[in-house]
Amino acid sequence: MNPSRGISTQHDEIGRINRLAWFARGWMSRSYAVVDYGCGNGVVSDALIGYGYRVSGYDVGRTKPGGKFTAALCFDVIEHAAEREDPVADIRGMLVDGSRPLGLLLLTAPNKWWLFETHARPPFNRLPFFNWGPWAGWLRRKVGRNVPSYTKGQIRELLESRGFVIIDIGYMTAPMDRCPPLRKLVWNHHTTRIPFAAVEIYAVAVKR
Repeated sequence: MNPSRGISTQHDEIGRINRLAWFARGWMSRSYAVVDYGCGNGVVSDALIGYGYRVSGYDVGRTKPGGKFTAALCFDVIEHAAEREDPVADIRGMLVDGSRPLGLLLLTAPNKWWLFETHARPPFNRLPFFNWGPWAGWLRRKVGRNVPSYTKGQIRELLESRGFVIIDIGYMTAPMDRCPPLRKLVWNHHTTRIPFAAVEIYAVAVKR
């Protein structure tokens, strides 16, 4: 991951932290040994530790934790990977072999069909339909950090090509931390079937 391109979730982004913790808790047992891959400042790890999970954080520039893990979290990491980095393949090597115990991967990444660009510099991060046309790459280079977004098909292809079997894949709604009333009125559910109502794609996969 390139730390100059990624910004960690902040401690005051309560909706986002709760949403990611909710996602993780729905799939993991407290008995799992978990690595938070690309943990940044560790706010999601801290939230899960507060729920009684055993989580080790790992990010660029840190010593990689030893041993094998039952599960891995990879939240908003792959879009920040440098050209020669392969976070999903790296995670696969850190997980126990599949079946039982699990080699579980929980991943999120930016959704191409979300109405707004999540990585552009203000005020361009409020431009609607930023990702929807052939101009997206050019616009990112001009006004953003040229961070990619993905379709479900692309995420599925990425995981399967790295030796994972998809268990579940879908859309995760925006936490709307900076607009709580809108979160309560419109985005009060964690997931949706409507692509343009989702800021992220989530995937659950097991090491093959």
